[in-house]
Amino acid sequence: IYTLSLHDALPISSWGVKIRWSVERRGDCLLSATEKNDGIHMIGAYLYVEIHTFKILRAEIKQNGNIYKVTGLKGIEAYISGKKILKKALSESEFEKYTPLFIQCISALVQGETYVYRERGYKTKEEYNRYWDKLEDNGCRMYSKKMSHMRKNDLQWMDYVPDRFNKTKLFIREKFYEMRTEENASGVFAHLSDTYHEMKIHLKLTKEKEIGEMEIEMLRVPGKACYTNKENSKLLIGENICNLSKTKVIDLLGRSTGCYHIVEMFLDLQDMICG
Repeated sequence: IYTLSLHDALPISSWGVKIRWSVERRGDCLLSATEKNDGIHMIGAYLYVEIHTFKILRAEIKQNGNIYKVTGLKGIEAYISGKKILKKALSESEFEKYTPLFIQCISALVQGETYVYRERGYKTKEEYNRYWDKLEDNGCRMYSKKMSHMRKNDLQWMDYVPDRFNKTKLFIREKFYEMRTEENASGVFAHLSDTYHEMKIHLKLTKEKEIGEMEIEMLRVPGKACYTNKENSKLLIGENICNLSKTKVIDLLGRSTGCYHIVEMFLDLQDMICG
């Protein structure tokens, strides 16, 4: 099995990017933050939402120490269905380029909802489990009908998650991306670690940006089926990373045969490499 070491001799150029998500209790509010740091610039997007409704109370951008209030988002539900509404609102504003950061703030809130399930209207952990079982039915590899036999001995979601129900910091996700380039190839590395998961992607790109080698590593995940995502490592070999559509990446690495988080990392890499 190919394992790429980015600390081997790839000396000509390199870059690294860190992205951090966090969801924090602030009284009757939650603060969801996405902060991106490339070693030169730090950009942060911040959503303050009402804890029961997830309605946005305030939105801000922080860039190089300056804070900017983002108007036009107040009242939008910072949840799955609200992403399209938020995108439209930002498309008509001077803050459109920050849309991906605010979308990630919403994704962080969806992840953090686990720890405020009562405030969100679910009476018991079992009721919240049933909600996600129905919502995710055949939506990813863990919940796929094809892999249903592997779920029999899995913990239920609310039994799997660490106990942070009375904490201030509810959810944290850190992602690190790195590329080191030599004359004829580039080594690319992605690492995601959060409250529930840890996984990696290793790529080797030709100078034409074709994927020569790829490996997916699932290190800490909620279900046995999740570990089998490694089988998808060869699906994009031979493809030019810059020519892949989002739909094709989702079809091959996501949906009921893949993992949302692997798709997220791959699309982040694609954006950083291809612009």
